[in-house]
Amino acid sequence: MKEVTLADLQESVQDRDAFGTLTDYLAIGHAFLSFVKKARPTRIVSPSHPNYFFYQYAGDYGHRITRPLNSDLFIESATEFKRAFDLWTLSK
Repeated sequence: MKEVTLADLQESVQDRDAFGTLTDYLAIGHAFLSFVKKARPTRIVSPSHPNYFFYQYAGDYGHRITRPLNSDLFIESATEFKRAFDLWTLSK
């Protein structure tokens, strides 16, 4: 299986046809969280809003920084994300 890169993830989220079902969102979410686990970006907490954080990637990725992520809503573990997704879809 091909290793997912940051460029792959950026390209996939720009493809509007790639998000037709909830399972598509699970796939991209899982791919992103797996990538973060492997890439180990620096987690930067916003000084003015402590519930927001950013990921800054290493030099291999041009030191790119993500948009702000709300820690009250964002699940950082691929395993926890899958579990929450399964619980949510079962409740529907």
